[in-house]
Amino acid sequence: MSRRVTTTPVSASASLAPSSDQPQAPPPAAPRPAPDDHVRGILTALDGVCDRTWVLGESGPAVGCRECPRAGAPVTKAVGDTDPALVITSRFDARLLADGSSGEVLTYSGCQPGLFGYGGTLLVDRKSRRLLRDDPGLDLVHCGAAARGAREVLVCIARREGYKMAAGMTHYSIGVYDPVDLRAVDPEGIDSAAWHPTSLFASTAPLRCMSGTSPGELVTYGDIDALTVDDEPGKTRVRVAGTFAKQSGSHKAYLATCETHTKSSELGAALGAKPFTLEFTLRDGRLAPSATTSAWIAKAGVTEPAAP
Repeated sequence: MSRRVTTTPVSASASLAPSSDQPQAPPPAAPRPAPDDHVRGILTALDGVCDRTWVLGESGPAVGCRECPRAGAPVTKAVGDTDPALVITSRFDARLLADGSSGEVLTYSGCQPGLFGYGGTLLVDRKSRRLLRDDPGLDLVHCGAAARGAREVLVCIARREGYKMAAGMTHYSIGVYDPVDLRAVDPEGIDSAAWHPTSLFASTAPLRCMSGTSPGELVTYGDIDALTVDDEPGKTRVRVAGTFAKQSGSHKAYLATCETHTKSSELGAALGAKPFTLEFTLRDGRLAPSATTSAWIAKAGVTEPAAP
C-alpha cells in the first residue's frame, strides 16, 4: 500500500528569517575605554612582574595578571584584554626596602591556595620591577606608612576570610608589614615572615547565618572603618576605628535578619554593634597597645559566655 506525504512549501524570504527559538549571536561588545589613572597605576606596578591584562566589568575595572605570577617566567610588555587570574584590589607605596628605596605592596584576589583563605600580598621593587615577595592569605585592607630610621614600614589592618577553613568567618589583626625585619615562622604554615601581627577579633556572624546557632552560643560581628597613622617626634601613634558586637542568648533579631539581609552591616545592627576606637604606639618596629586597648582586645577575644 502506498502512503501519500504532503509538504507545505516555505518561501525563500521566510527561510532566511531567524527563528525566534534559536540562539541569537550576542551584540558586539562595547570598545574598552582608555585606562584611567587607577588602572594605569596598577599596570605600571605590574610591569615586569607578569603578563598584564584588564577588563571593564559591571562593578568597575578588574586589573591584574593574565596568569598567576611565577618567578623567572617570561613576561611580555603587551597589555591584554582578557579576565585576569590575579586581580589587584589595592596598592600601597612606601620606602620599604633595606636601602630606603620604594617598594610597592599590591594586595590581590585569586591564585591563592584554599588553605590560606582568600587574598594575598605582592611586594615589588619599584626601581627594578622585580617581584620580591608573595604572601598568600595576607590581605591588607588599610595601611599607613610610618618612619623606621632611614626607611619606612607599613602599619596595616589584615583580614583573613575563611579563617581556620570556615567559610563566612573573618579574622582581623593589626600589624607591621616589614620585608626587612623578618620573624621566624613555620615554613609549612600560612604565616608571613614580613607580617608582625596583633590579633583583634573574629567576626562569625555570616558563618552562623549559614550553620545556625544554639541558645546561649556567642555570635560576633566586627568591621574596621578607618586606620590612622600619625608620625610624631620620637614616636608614631596609631588609631583604629570600627564597630563590634558579641552576643549570646536567643538571637531572635539576628536570626530573622539572616533570612533577609543583603549586607553584613545589617547583621551587626541586629546584634547591637557599637563603635570602638583602639590606640597603639609604634616602637622599634612593633605595635604596643594602650592599657585600655589591651583590655578591649582581651574581652573581644573571649569565645565562651561568661559564667552565670
